[in-house]
Amino acid sequence: MGMLEQAMYIAVPKYSKVSETVDVGSSCGAEQEVSLNRLGFISGLESVLYDEPSRSTCRVLAESRLLFLKRSELQALAARPRAVPRGLR
Repeated sequence: MGMLEQAMYIAVPKYSKVSETVDVGSSCGAEQEVSLNRLGFISGLESVLYDEPSRSTCRVLAESRLLFLKRSELQALAARPRAVPRGLR
């Protein structure tokens, strides 16, 4: 959380278990779990495409299958004139 990620991670539906937590802004409070997901998850998208720091922390909780795209690879793909990711902008 609060970092610029260097890759986008995709947790494969039915083959992964991911927990997402956020800092609630309290110096004495613990992070709050906002989701526990087995249906697929994308992490790091705001950093990779928009240069925004991540707003949550994701943890893989079980043996999982993840795909990842490096920041430079995804940005190059998005810059292509007829690329599918143009819909993400």
